[in-house]
Amino acid sequence: MVVKRSKLNPAAQITAELIQLRHCFPNGKVIRKTINSLEWEVDLQPTSLSKTYRIRLQYQVGNTPKIYVVIPEHLEKHPCEKKLPHVYSDEKQQLCLFFPKAHEWNEHMMIAKTIIPWASEWFQFYELWLATGEWFGGGFHPKVKEDAASRYCPQSNNR
Repeated sequence: MVVKRSKLNPAAQITAELIQLRHCFPNGKVIRKTINSLEWEVDLQPTSLSKTYRIRLQYQVGNTPKIYVVIPEHLEKHPCEKKLPHVYSDEKQQLCLFFPKAHEWNEHMMIAKTIIPWASEWFQFYELWLATGEWFGGGFHPKVKEDAASRYCPQSNNR
């Protein structure tokens, strides 16, 4: 008999997530596990030419997963930019991987099949942003008004 994840209690949901994470990412490690929450770290290298990044997953049943960049301690910024693109927090390096109000992720979706691959994809777009100054990863972010002169960057290919 197959049990739907929605019918599982929080402890069983966390266990199911952890089993899937270990299967898909055997190099990951548990930092902390409780009856209804999980902290887990893994090193990701999005392409063979990419740097390796360490992320920390924080997940509590009933909430959306959060992903933080642990290594490097401070992600490099494009020379013409003051902030990292597509993050909730520059300081905490919390990645923005989906738009919660659009219901792009829900707790019936396995983190190992969605959130972690999305984080790896985020790093691909991040590396392109470092090279070009342009974010190719799409997504929704409120626009901040600024004048054209403040956006000029002689080191960028597209400005």
